[in-house]
Amino acid sequence: MIDAGALVTLGSALFQLSAQTSYDRYNNLIDSCNMIEKGCPIDPSKPGFNKAAIDARDSGDSKRLMGFIGYGVGGAAIATGIVLAYVNRTRPYQITPEQLEGQKASEPASIAIVPVVSPEAVGATVQGHF
Repeated sequence: MIDAGALVTLGSALFQLSAQTSYDRYNNLIDSCNMIEKGCPIDPSKPGFNKAAIDARDSGDSKRLMGFIGYGVGGAAIATGIVLAYVNRTRPYQITPEQLEGQKASEPASIAIVPVVSPEAVGATVQGHF
């Protein structure tokens, strides 16, 4: 689980790098049309509207959002893995002779009936301690 979280986090970092590349492309496209004589119109109906710049910005926004989501999922997976590793740690315990034999003599007899259903057979398993 920790490994999977680290892998998702690494993938999110790649999304962030790709988003930065898209934002750099957007900045370059805006700089190329932003001159003293004319500006960069943001209205698509105006002449000189740069659709490639808007597409680069939107692509960067989407990749950045995917990176943030991935960081959250990866962090949650890493935290879950750490908690599960802690809960599943080995703990020594001691078994008494009575537990090893199954039951104490003073306990009443018990019977367990378990239904069994499979594609080949239907039935029940009976187990008892007397």
